[in-house]
Amino acid sequence: MEESFLEVVRLDEVAMKYGVSCEICGDQVALRFGNLEVRVVSEGSSYVALIQLPLPKDFLDDYLAGEYLERYCIFLKVASRGGLAASLTYELREDLGALVARVPLGNLGRAVDFVKRFAEVYEEVRGTCRLH
Repeated sequence: MEESFLEVVRLDEVAMKYGVSCEICGDQVALRFGNLEVRVVSEGSSYVALIQLPLPKDFLDDYLAGEYLERYCIFLKVASRGGLAASLTYELREDLGALVARVPLGNLGRAVDFVKRFAEVYEEVRGTCRLH
């Protein structure tokens, strides 16, 4: 991450505060909200959040259906509570077998604000998206 080390530390602090797994690797940060992963990635001089929503393939058992349902549910609940930016776009990625939601964030400070808002909403809905 090219920007300030302080902002990266703030990302990690947000993750720790909300009990979210946070892995920093090179120019991206991967955060896990239950079964839903949000990646904050550097694209040139700005940052985007990428949220991968899997699409069913040839084989879909009850376990996978439950995992997919939890991911979709978290995503939709966060979106319905304003946890995603208005400029959200989607990209079908056949190579990943997924629909990828892209949220432009701008600078790393705004990325921290996005992750904090996402984590706050996730905290409200945590545990409400499980099948069992």
